Amino acid sequence: MTSQNAESELTDFNDPGMHVTWLVKDAEAFEMDPGPTSEHDRILHFGLKYREWLALYFDTLGVGSKWVPPVTETMSLADNVMPSEFDEDITDFPMLSRICGILWDAVFEANEVEGLRQECLRVKSFATNPLALKGLDKLIQICAWAQRLNLSIFLMCN
Repeated sequence: MTSQNAESELTDFNDPGMHVTWLVKDAEAFEMDPGPTSEHDRILHFGLKYREWLALYFDTLGVGSKWVPPVTETMSLADNVMPSEFDEDITDFPMLSRICGILWDAVFEANEVEGLRQECLRVKSFATNPLALKGLDKLIQICAWAQRLNLSIFLMCN
């Protein structure tokens, strides 16, 4: 598949995540006044869902010590045992470490997007949890959009 074919296959679909996924030219300006910073800025209507984040970070990457994997689509746990964030760096995954919770924005400047994509591909090579894999595929797709448009990624908490 050529690069041009891969680009033409990018699609935006309705599968909202735990953050609003913005692609922006100027992340700093966006942070000060959320909204388009250029004519190319856009919202993507998909993102990393909470359960996908849990599976990726707590099951696959082993963040935290109180979580008991595996995270599944059908699990039901009391709200008081559901983590909403973590505060540790993930060794070897500094870009992914930025998506540290549902209550925090995560920003990847245009020149960092390839690093995020590479980390996602590395994790995908050993991940086995279906939810984590689905989340990684979405993050890789977000990176593809950002690279195609030469924009930064701003994952804005609600």
